[in-house]
Amino acid sequence: MTSPLDAQQAQTSTLAQAGAGAVNLEIKSLCVNGVATFKILNRGERWPRMGTLKVYRVEAGDLKPVSERKMRFARGQTASFRMKKAGENKMALYVEPSWYERPFQQDAEVQCVK
Repeated sequence: MTSPLDAQQAQTSTLAQAGAGAVNLEIKSLCVNGVATFKILNRGERWPRMGTLKVYRVEAGDLKPVSERKMRFARGQTASFRMKKAGENKMALYVEPSWYERPFQQDAEVQCVK
């Protein structure tokens, strides 16, 4: 019997910023039945304003926007992105709070290989 979670990819990363209005997220990157998935859990306080979660396709070192979602996380709230058409492309997630600037970086990435 095959598990719905592909053993090839299951990573957890933490995004945490110090100070007032801090962001404290746990991000799981995984493949579920070949579908690239990000699961995000807010481990911190309620966000003071909206933030944007952005998903990119990584192609030859370039980032191509795929999807974005504006959210205001409550304490303990979760969100998921499932990219059914990602194929074997590497996908990256970036979290952009609106209440402070942070340098652009990939907060998590996933690549499902068949």
